[in-house]
Formats: sequence, C-alpha cells, structure tokens
Amino acid sequence: MASQEPILGAGSDSCAEILNRDPELRNFQNGWEHHEIRCEREFFVSGRHMALMEDGTEPEFGPRDLAIIQPGDYAWVVGDEPNALLALSGAIQPCERSGD
Repeated sequence: MASQEPILGAGSDSCAEILNRDPELRNFQNGWEHHEIRCEREFFVSGRHMALMEDGTEPEFGPRDLAIIQPGDYAWVVGDEPNALLALSGAIQPCERSGD
C-alpha cells in the first residue's frame, strides 16, 4: 500500500500532485531574510536557501528541493547566487504512488 506521508524537507522521497493552480515565481537576492507568517510550499529552482525551523533544525535547500516552511520559521538566502523558487502554497498535496 502506498504511503501518504507529508512532503518534508530537502531530499524527501514523498510524492506530490500539482493541483489546478498556478505557481508563483519568486526571486530573492543575497541578504534577503524573512520570518514566515503562513505555511509555504516551495520548489527551489536556483541558489541556496536556509531556514531556522521552530524545532531548532536548520535545513538548507537548493535546486530541485521541495520544502514546507511553517509559520514562525525564519528563512534567508545563502551565498552570492540569487535564489529562485516556485511558491506552491495551496497548489500541492501528498499523493499515492503506484508500486509502493
């Protein structure tokens, strides 16, 4: 039977469905910092991004990573390369994979 675990952090092996909504392309320059006020689902296209989660962990995200950033988490751009991501909030949900 397929797992329906939520998509978590960098490198997760979970599956997601893109729903009928348009993602938002966001670009951030070196020095950008942000304290999250809502749940964000983000697919990273370029650059590096760190987050300080409320549980104290500090995952780093880069190209092809999918992340869920919770309210209260703090995030910032890492390095000199601009950070580009697709904001998918409300546009993805866990799904079942065939053959699991």
